[in-house]
Amino acid sequence: MVYPHISTSADLLKSTVRLDELFPFLKQQGTVSAAIVNTKLYGILPFWEACKKAGIHAVAGLSAYIEFDGQEYPVVLYARSNAGYQNLLKITSALSTRDKNSIPEQWLKAYKDGLVCAIPNSIQWTLTDRSDAFRYLQSVFGAECFASVSRPGGNGRNTKKGSWRNAPNSGLPSLPHKNAAICAKKMHLLLKWLPQSAKA
Repeated sequence: MVYPHISTSADLLKSTVRLDELFPFLKQQGTVSAAIVNTKLYGILPFWEACKKAGIHAVAGLSAYIEFDGQEYPVVLYARSNAGYQNLLKITSALSTRDKNSIPEQWLKAYKDGLVCAIPNSIQWTLTDRSDAFRYLQSVFGAECFASVSRPGGNGRNTKKGSWRNAPNSGLPSLPHKNAAICAKKMHLLLKWLPQSAKA
């Protein structure tokens, strides 16, 4: 079991997930990998240590906005390596100096190494044709750029390829993706995500 997007209570007013509630659940589910994805890099060290103690592979992620052609679009950036984590640190540090909370094009290009970009299936991306923005992110991240698809209830059988009807027909690979911001004993926090299916 892999959980690709867990927001924690370290991200104030964004999530109620506490690590002392989360990790018993993850261990019960036989989790092999989990990603912390907050709007700042808050809470990464405790999450990392808890993953290590539980024998779970930890991934650091950042929920952010990118600037393109005068507009802002949400993305999730994952650190694929130590270099990627260092670039996440640089991005969040640089953003703290701006009035805007979005990453300018020149910063994204400068700090892309070691990062994976997931484009959420959100209204900002799907309302109208965003082909130019898709192509821009593909040009920056290449094979490390994915269109992520939320599957309500974790049931992949109910998800149709048409969910990304406004994505360009450019072979952009997709992956199932769901944000977990609530932790409860009898509910799945996230849907299953198998890395092998990312290019299905």
